[in-house]
Amino acid sequence: MKEDEARALLAQYREARRIGDPAAIAKARLDFRALAVLPEMSTEIERREIDEKLAAAIDALPADASREAIVAAANVIGTADWAILTDPPPGVVPSDKWRNEPEPPPVLWRDAEGQFCDSLVAAGEVAVLAGAGKSGKSFLALGLVVEAARALREGLNYGAACGLRVRAGRSILLSFEDSPKRIDMRAEAMGGEPGDVLLVPRATPLFGPHPANRMWGELPKWELVWRAVRKASPSLVVVDTGPKMMGGEMLDTGAVIGLLQGIERETQDGGFAALVVAHDTKAARRAAMAGEPVEDAVAGSSQWHDSTRGVLHLTKMGRGDADRLLECIKASYGRDGWGARLRPRYAGRRYSGLELVEQLDEAGVAAAREAMKPGAPSKGESEGGNGRSRRAVPKPEGLAPGVAA
Repeated sequence: MKEDEARALLAQYREARRIGDPAAIAKARLDFRALAVLPEMSTEIERREIDEKLAAAIDALPADASREAIVAAANVIGTADWAILTDPPPGVVPSDKWRNEPEPPPVLWRDAEGQFCDSLVAAGEVAVLAGAGKSGKSFLALGLVVEAARALREGLNYGAACGLRVRAGRSILLSFEDSPKRIDMRAEAMGGEPGDVLLVPRATPLFGPHPANRMWGELPKWELVWRAVRKASPSLVVVDTGPKMMGGEMLDTGAVIGLLQGIERETQDGGFAALVVAHDTKAARRAAMAGEPVEDAVAGSSQWHDSTRGVLHLTKMGRGDADRLLECIKASYGRDGWGARLRPRYAGRRYSGLELVEQLDEAGVAAAREAMKPGAPSKGESEGGNGRSRRAVPKPEGLAPGVAA
């Protein structure tokens, strides 16, 4: 943050205190908090004392204070109590306060014409897409981003990709794996136009152990990144991958819960949904290839599954360029068990993600699993039409050598 921006935050805080508007003060504190080391929770009994200490430090600054002096004032209360100062005091209210509010709009849901459309994740919620390396999960997520932008450009309510519908709107990719150039190459191969894919380039971990006390929590860049995300007003944010957002950790239950709760708070504040990409378990891969139901889909802590509202699992139905099976493992506010069969798509000789072969209901998913069992008649090809909702898919043009349509 530049010096003039830091001074602007200081002036905003002082003006809010001069007016005496509690809402304006709370907002100014929240903005000023970006300069501080982010916090642990404190008790309400200390709130007034801490607030007075912070106010005294800020009031002592001259109007032309340096950025360093302003940052020092922001951190005068150390690493504690920022959360209690910036969040409203807790209270007890009846649920009917929200009775007339609209239901959170779905952002990702089942692509099922003429059927009940099952919501995977809505605004203010978090879902997970799990799969093995090279299964195509990052391409699938990017395809949703491209189709959401295409729908917005064409004035549609939603786009469709890989058996899913995605609400029309701007989407942001927080990639902790791929370079901006690789992402743009993929988006172009998918038919994305300039400006369709928004990203935070070369993102660094945002959640991790605090250097002072080794307690897991939001790192200093967390608020800065999410503030930029909120400013762009997206409908969907893709985090690729969740474990890399926290520096590679995926087993610490408390840390995973903290990360997912933090992301969920951001989705609620910003009115968007989040899709977190993660790797699957070896048990899930073995179950899928044995034709058995996949239950423990996400690698690491069970909270990747338990603390999210929806879980998708993507697996290859064979070796090489085999078809993929996408299955909804969990949908907190809809039905699960449905899925889609996908196949690799090429633009000329460039791999450009996955495309829908057929939508599958629960019986169709079971039939697809059966076809994956060792000794099945044709690897990745189930016989009969039970549970399938076929969609005409033209033969891809310009397939790479050796790739069957």
